[in-house]
Amino acid sequence: MNQRNQTVKEPGLMCPVCGKFIPTTVAELLSCRGLDCPSCGLHLEIDRAQSQKALEALQQLDRAHMRVNSTSRFNR
Repeated sequence: MNQRNQTVKEPGLMCPVCGKFIPTTVAELLSCRGLDCPSCGLHLEIDRAQSQKALEALQQLDRAHMRVNSTSRFNR
């Protein structure tokens, strides 16, 4: 059985000011009002009304991920 090397990338985004990585999770994006850059301290507000469709898509993704994890037969 061949195993492929899978690169697991930490979720997040690049800071628009300093260019450093801002780590986050789907759960955090769904529940928080904004994110802070750990490097320069920039605070990014999430406009929940403007981002409603994207947040709904993230919720669907999060639910699907939870279903896959709960039905997985492999121990990790």
